[in-house]
Amino acid sequence: IKLQKILLMDQNMGETSLLISGQTYFIKFIFNQFSNYHQPLDFGVGIDNMNGQRITTLSSTFIGISFRPHDLNIITIKLPKLSLSPGEYKLTTFLGKDEIPCDWVTNAFSFKVHAGDYYGFGNLPTESQGNMLADFQMSCSG
Repeated sequence: IKLQKILLMDQNMGETSLLISGQTYFIKFIFNQFSNYHQPLDFGVGIDNMNGQRITTLSSTFIGISFRPHDLNIITIKLPKLSLSPGEYKLTTFLGKDEIPCDWVTNAFSFKVHAGDYYGFGNLPTESQGNMLADFQMSCSG
């Protein structure tokens, strides 16, 4: 099983190359089958900034799912509110079991995120304040 292609999709499932922070996107990972591997597999995606620092990892093990190899053609990850600040990023993919790779592609895909109104007030952190945009609330009591 080998990664063949990665596609970025907008909220209407149309292919896109323009990502805006705060919007909904899907990432489709398309695989080719070359073997009769039968063990359930885990899939993970590491997101790195352009300095090579890992920003976050999206892993099937975090949400308690694995994939049956004979059903594995397309894996889709939904990002309901893209939480990356403006900048360039790279994806590294891992498909395997117990840290043993079946397919592992370093810097498999790169993309750029443009500024959006993530918080609804027109303000975003600067690059020195981090690459992730957190969905949070703040209050004061006296």
